[in-house]
Amino acid sequence: SSEYRTLWEHLVRTGAAPSRDRFGSGPRSVQKVLELTHVERVLLPDLEGGYRVGRKALLELRGAGCSAIPDCDALQLLCDQQLGLNEVFLYHGCRAANISGILAQGFDATRSGERNGRFFGRGTYFTDVAAKADSYVDAAADGSRCLIVAQ
Repeated sequence: SSEYRTLWEHLVRTGAAPSRDRFGSGPRSVQKVLELTHVERVLLPDLEGGYRVGRKALLELRGAGCSAIPDCDALQLLCDQQLGLNEVFLYHGCRAANISGILAQGFDATRSGERNGRFFGRGTYFTDVAAKADSYVDAAADGSRCLIVAQ
């Protein structure tokens, strides 16, 4: 599908993109080549319903226009751009053991930093660069790795 192709192109482009180092001290070269082998769309009905209610409230509060996000190479779908919502798709990297919990219940900001510290405080972290998210992922026995792409 065109959605799959758009995601694939973005992952390949940002999978080898320069990234700031972990504490933001400057650019560095990321020597990765990411290959997309499997995509699975997961919708969480309870969370999706809450998201739609919040999205509608935001539109009613401020209207549909907003300015572009500076220095952001995040993936946007055309329908979101037409609404002017600045909604984007961002990558999240985590241990494989955490994926099933995230997919079942959504992201839990209270558990953030358990593995990598809390340099920026509690929160759930996302990036517009696949290579950056990949640095927080552990590999399965077959060498495959999983990134979550969230809206």
